[in-house]
Amino acid sequence: MKAVKFFLIALSAILLCTCASTSKHKYEGEIFEISSPRLGEEMPKFRGDDWRTFRAWVGRNVIYPQDLQRSGAEGTVILSFVIERDGRLSNIQILNSSGYNSLDTQAVRTVRSSPRWEPGRQDGKPVRVQFVVPVIFVMPKIK
Repeated sequence: MKAVKFFLIALSAILLCTCASTSKHKYEGEIFEISSPRLGEEMPKFRGDDWRTFRAWVGRNVIYPQDLQRSGAEGTVILSFVIERDGRLSNIQILNSSGYNSLDTQAVRTVRSSPRWEPGRQDGKPVRVQFVVPVIFVMPKIK
């Protein structure tokens, strides 16, 4: 039986990050959201590159559940996660479900298995940065 290739748009081109204000008094658990880095701020990097590299990595590693492939189910899972000071991911949460438990589970599983990132930095010091990303499961269009 000929293998059927399924297209997956892993993450959209837009990461929904917003910039948070900072203060001189920093708390241990403070999370910075950097969208347009200002002087002294650096976005986290995935394997030395930006979020596009992460998007490609997710696309190679996510598994489209076979039962949903057969039924033609599609959906988008909106995930939030924090890139910690040591580069690991934490606080992975589903902000908006696809409506299919198995798609949601696969999106979380894939992001959870991510290699470490280079952390974001503010004034040269590693900081926690929150990302919000969509993982979009789409069936290919047959011509």
